[in-house]
Order: sequence, then C-alpha cells, then structure tokens
Amino acid sequence: MIPSNHIQWREPAGRGLTRLSETKLRHSNEIAPMKILQVILTLLLVSLTPAFGETSAPTAVDSEAEVAKSPEYQALRAAEKQNDGATMLSQAKKLLEQFPNSVRAHKSMSGAYYYMGFLEESITYAEKAIKMSPNDFFAWRNLGIVREKQNKPVEAEAAYKSAVNVAKDDPTPWADLAMFYILRGNNKFAQLAVNSASSLLNSKTYDDHHGEAPEKLTRKKVGMVFIALKSPDDAIKHFKQALILDSLDDDAWN
Repeated sequence: MIPSNHIQWREPAGRGLTRLSETKLRHSNEIAPMKILQVILTLLLVSLTPAFGETSAPTAVDSEAEVAKSPEYQALRAAEKQNDGATMLSQAKKLLEQFPNSVRAHKSMSGAYYYMGFLEESITYAEKAIKMSPNDFFAWRNLGIVREKQNKPVEAEAAYKSAVNVAKDDPTPWADLAMFYILRGNNKFAQLAVNSASSLLNSKTYDDHHGEAPEKLTRKKVGMVFIALKSPDDAIKHFKQALILDSLDDDAWN
C-alpha cells in the first residue's frame, strides 16, 4: 500500500544514470536541463555496483554482505571515485567470477559496462540481476539509467516506476523518479515524487544498502529537484543535512 502522500502510478505513458562528475548547483530560480542531466548521470552511477562471468540462469544467491566487503568490490568502488572505467570493469569481472550468484555482482557488471559505454552489455546484466531478484530496486534503477541513455524514455520511465513499486518505503527510488520527471519538464509528477522522497527521508532511519545509496547523494538529488521546482526553502533543508553528513562536500555548499 502506498502512503497517502505517494503517487498512485498509472501505466507508463510517454516519458520516462551514476557517477562521472557532479555539477555545481547555483542557488537560482532556474536550472539548465543539461546541468541537471550531468548531475543525474553522476548521482545514479553510485547505485551501480561491481562483477563478471557469463552465468546462464543463476538461482542461488551469494551473501551480499560478504560481496560488499570483498577486496574486489572495494577496489571497484575506489576506481569509480577515480573515474577509472577500465579498472572498474576489470574488478567487476573478478567480483562476478568469485561470486557468480550475487545480485550485487551482476549489478556491478551492469554499472561498469555502462560506465565504459557498452550499453547493451549493461542491459544484459541489469536484466539478469532483475531475474535473480525482482524486488531489488537498484537493478530496476540501473535498467532505467541505461534506457534513458539510449533515449528510450518510455522504457526508462517504466523501469524507474518498477523501482518505486518494489521499494515504496525507500526514498532513493522516489528521488530518482523525481529527477527523471524534472528533466523532462513534468513538474507535476516531479513534485509528487520529490514530496514522497522528502517525507521518507524525514520520517525513517536511512538505509544506504551497504553503500549503494549514500544518504548525502539522495538528499542532494531531492534538494536539486526542489530548486528546479522553485522551492528553495525545502531544498536548503536537504542540502544542510547533506553537509552534516559530509562537511567537505563543495556541491552541497554551493
């Protein structure tokens, strides 16, 4: 059941990525769509995690906590912070070789391939992750990111909505969906989605899913959408919380 302040979604109709370099946001009444697009590309890659190996129809699931603590995964995340796509893909492959039945490993392959520009391969691993764990909203989000990059907004919107539908009480997919809509000028749905994200951020203990969804990034996305919707007071509340989480974050200050 979706809380009363959440969107009751209809079938996708019309329109519908994670870490390259975050665009500095100016406190003004308008945000250039291309700047927001850069930001969404930056923020959403954070959710795409590391791995490899062709596995035909995996059914068992490795311990995701163990995967998250593995040297390969840690090396992949470090490479991501350095924008080192080749190392990301190499470590993702090693991760999947070690954990062939891990959903996180498959999502990592999807993210690494996306980062390297291999979109069809990225989709393949995102879909494998969904097949393994249909209720993993990150896998749906990854699929949405790639479909958006392919300029397939209808398919992207459907994937983002699926992420919300399997994790209605998590603010991260709502923030992703809000950003998706604001980029397309659909302020009405963006407002509904960002209100849901904001409400959940303020009422629940945040779950970063073993580092896949850092709270500061979710709050910054929410803040950016509020800025685009000309609600600076709401935006400032979330930017302040992002600063509390990371006082050295220049983007949250600007």
